Amino acid sequence: MKRFLSLFLFSFVFVLGMFLPAGSVFAYTPVSGNISVNTTWTTAGSVYVVESDVTINSGVTLTIDPGVVVKFKATTTSMIVDGTVNANGTENSPVYFTSYKDDTVGGDTDGVSAPVQPGNWGRIQVWTGGQVNLHYAIVRYGGSYTYGNLYNYGGTFNVENTTIASSSASGILHSSGTLNVATSTIADNGTYGINAQSSGTVSITGSTFSNNATAAGIFNLSYLTLTNSGNSNPDIGYGKRGFVMQGGTGRNTTWSADGLPYIISGGYTVNYGHTLTVSPGAVVKFENNSAYLQVGYNAALTANGDSTHQIYFTSIKDDVLNDTDSSATTTPEGGNWGRITTASNGTVNFSYATIRYGGGDYYAANIYNNGGTFTISTSTISNGYSYGIRHGAGTTNLTQSSLFGNGTQAYYNPSLATTTATNNYWGSSSGPYNAKYNPTGDHNNEVSDYVSFIPFLTYDPTIPDIIAPSDPEDLTAITISPSHIDIDWAGSNDNRSVAGYRVERCNGSVCSDFAFVATSTVSEYSDTGLTASTTYRYRVLAFDEANNWSDYSNTANGTTYKLHYINDWNSVDHDSEHGKEIRWDGSTKYSTAWNYAIDTWNNLRTSTSSGILIANDDIYHYEDLTISNDNFGQSGWAGQYVPNIGADDIELNEYYFDQESFTDENKKHVAIHELGHALGLDHSYDGNIMYAYVFMDEQTTLGDQDTTDYTYCWIDMNCQEY
Repeated sequence: MKRFLSLFLFSFVFVLGMFLPAGSVFAYTPVSGNISVNTTWTTAGSVYVVESDVTINSGVTLTIDPGVVVKFKATTTSMIVDGTVNANGTENSPVYFTSYKDDTVGGDTDGVSAPVQPGNWGRIQVWTGGQVNLHYAIVRYGGSYTYGNLYNYGGTFNVENTTIASSSASGILHSSGTLNVATSTIADNGTYGINAQSSGTVSITGSTFSNNATAAGIFNLSYLTLTNSGNSNPDIGYGKRGFVMQGGTGRNTTWSADGLPYIISGGYTVNYGHTLTVSPGAVVKFENNSAYLQVGYNAALTANGDSTHQIYFTSIKDDVLNDTDSSATTTPEGGNWGRITTASNGTVNFSYATIRYGGGDYYAANIYNNGGTFTISTSTISNGYSYGIRHGAGTTNLTQSSLFGNGTQAYYNPSLATTTATNNYWGSSSGPYNAKYNPTGDHNNEVSDYVSFIPFLTYDPTIPDIIAPSDPEDLTAITISPSHIDIDWAGSNDNRSVAGYRVERCNGSVCSDFAFVATSTVSEYSDTGLTASTTYRYRVLAFDEANNWSDYSNTANGTTYKLHYINDWNSVDHDSEHGKEIRWDGSTKYSTAWNYAIDTWNNLRTSTSSGILIANDDIYHYEDLTISNDNFGQSGWAGQYVPNIGADDIELNEYYFDQESFTDENKKHVAIHELGHALGLDHSYDGNIMYAYVFMDEQTTLGDQDTTDYTYCWIDMNCQEY
């Protein structure tokens, strides 16, 4: 039966029981001409043989079912798409587009034993307005006349889970339109896996490239927009295992991190007003000593990696990421490629970047500043043919970076204008050699004059720091007041530097529920705002800039002082006329000290009716306190307060007071202290007159606790006379 659709010829040819030298000829459906109505190719009609160009008209959809095999009869036969093609294979039943001579699928269709080879047929070509959707398809052995297995000329190709292989030219040739390739295999093609050097939009994600004779891909971003990620090219076979970047930027452009490097084969320019952003983890390789990257006038190159995602600018012979040049025996060396350079007003920012093996052109440097601005930090610049950096003009700022292995000088500045390169590592802890400023530096890493390189680092800041600081030791806690404890410890050591300490505490002498209190940059901390009469337990650990943490220090306990130090007895009496007071009688040959003590305490009175008046007894008052002195020998005390049923006593020990070593300040201190007891104040702590250990103390002014306790008792009137 025959049916004619427009100019489309659709027929079955059955060859039954016929034996040819090459074997049995399998039935097939020949197709050619125009498809002008929606059509489905099914496995019932498979194999479909394209005998001459078949065209899917605009507005028409050709659907190809899973398992269908489409074979193209000659180098001049192609599928031309003005409408839509949906090739919907499955993982187990892909759709095939292949050569008429391919006997591995659909049987021996041509009945001869001629070998199948790349270029046996033309291409699948989509024009403007057309669309081809390949899902689980295998396209192979096409590419005659250099067009590739797939050729996009303004339409849309969506290629997913598909194999594009064995083209005599590129696997995919993209001139314009939209190309989306995802989770596909591009292999064994005669030139490039994907060739896109004109315009449009190309997206390549999660795909595998291998054995593409020239390179995995070539792209010219002057008019093309490219997005790519998650692709790979295993280190087997031949061809450059990366994406060759041609020309320069046509707009702001991003080179994303990918499993394939970007390859620069000649000059690549970031053009006027554009920014090229190289993402963390991306790798850029230069193919030869004529290859360079230039940042044009008012253009910018931004390559800011991070500590776990370095950016590389290196030789194609450098096997970082993959063996890009497919030559496992080549070794990278200085001069393999040209330079990264700027024109006037160009801007370059590098951080966590590695630039190495350049300097193969006239400038002989990995980096050459020709009037722009280079800002470089936390980066490695090494193995330049002559220089790591050459500064001709503009501004170059270099910090926290590592420079080593450069042929003549790590940094060469012939401009006579000083540039800044402080806090860098120059391959040795002794720093770079400079006859004038560092004559003991490393001769293998020289720096020219007009480079400000001091101070320099003694370690490589680009190598991740994984060493924790030593543990803090000898933690002690010192009580300062009822609300204040100071802690200090022996500081930690680090291979680079200690950034700080974390202080933790809990409440109680044996507690374990430590909580964060504060961070200190020094080996001490003042903990204030605490509760009186409370025990606190502390511990400390150290950290560095890389967030490495030591183990904990020992623990230390501190107990805040009581809020008030008050005795149950005092010498204060109440007089209805004069208020609360202490009237004293007796005499002492140490009157200067005694009168000083009286004035010290009387000065705390805020008014004539506030506080305790300490005054000499007279005929109008009863005696509350008696002052005297006597030689009590080597008793261990210089003065004592003795409460009695009647008048209390203060006794000063002549044995100590009369010694030449016992100063006037010692005497005053003892007198103030004993008179404090008469006021009802108990022993407190160091830094106060009422501290228990008074012998040979020369403090003659009241401490904070002294005044606090006096105020509590006799200004706020919380104490009673006895």
